[in-house]
Amino acid sequence: MLLTLLHLNCLTKGLGNPVTRGYPNKKHQDDDGLGGRVTDGLPDCLSGETINDACDTVVEIDQNLMLVTNLGHAQHVREKLVTEVVPIWCASRNFSPASERQRTILVGAFAKSAGDPKCGDIDAEMVMTWWAEQRHLSPASKRSARSAMKSFVDWLMAVGAMDHNPVVAIATPRVPRKVPKVLTVEEVERLRSTLSTDVERIAIEAMLGAGLRVSEVGKLHRSDFQDDGMFKVSGKGGHCDLLPTPRRLQPLIEDKEGRLVPMLSDSISRMVKRLMAAAEIEGHTAHSLRRTFATQLLELNNIAVVQQALRHSSLMTTQHYVAAGASSEWRMPA
Repeated sequence: MLLTLLHLNCLTKGLGNPVTRGYPNKKHQDDDGLGGRVTDGLPDCLSGETINDACDTVVEIDQNLMLVTNLGHAQHVREKLVTEVVPIWCASRNFSPASERQRTILVGAFAKSAGDPKCGDIDAEMVMTWWAEQRHLSPASKRSARSAMKSFVDWLMAVGAMDHNPVVAIATPRVPRKVPKVLTVEEVERLRSTLSTDVERIAIEAMLGAGLRVSEVGKLHRSDFQDDGMFKVSGKGGHCDLLPTPRRLQPLIEDKEGRLVPMLSDSISRMVKRLMAAAEIEGHTAHSLRRTFATQLLELNNIAVVQQALRHSSLMTTQHYVAAGASSEWRMPA
């Protein structure tokens, strides 16, 4: 019954083949910067033609959903390889394309470690062997790997393909809280002095003045900007929000049409890295501009306002973005 609901859910959301959503290739590039790079970092068992084969498998399962019993569903999944079932799991959870890609890589690492076993054959020894191979990762990366694998096995239990979750025996890694890196006022001015094109200026001011993520900058369209001084942002998970147009950004987009920064996310990140190098700014990334915006905003507002501006669902996430004690030095030059 659960897999039947998955099938109907995919159809009602207009996804067509539930597996292919979120797996673009070089001929079908997304504005979110994932196009053409989905298989980067994937094990051999989850790249190229194997993903296409998995698509065929899911279609076959879909066509038989109405004809088998709950026991048949569980048995069908138990006999499938992990790499064949991962796309089904992702589709059932309605992950964003970026989240699908990340979880496919993380669970794919387990599949590679364990020799791509059948789902019903996953055991504690396989899980512990895979976990030992993750010891070189940072605490945050290990936490993400554990979370993805636990979620996958929880789903296998929900559909009846497994009766226990060996991942729960692994303690959740503690992630030390890092002091957020933000640019100083002087560094911001040096960065602005290196900008030579409108594309560069729009990208930097969107991140510094509105706290946009790199992926959101690449989606900016002239039609997103309204006459009332607000503009639409397409954020994580397909959420759309209205934000005030930054004062420095408004004149830059007046005579523009179409996409304002027609670049993929990785290209925008590389552009910002190049500009920072030219401004002799070290130890920062494009995301530092979003943190700088948050720290600047906290100078004049409380943390709840900053949370709303960053569009965070959790106040704890917002607190991690703001450099403690840094707001007192922040007086952005006009």
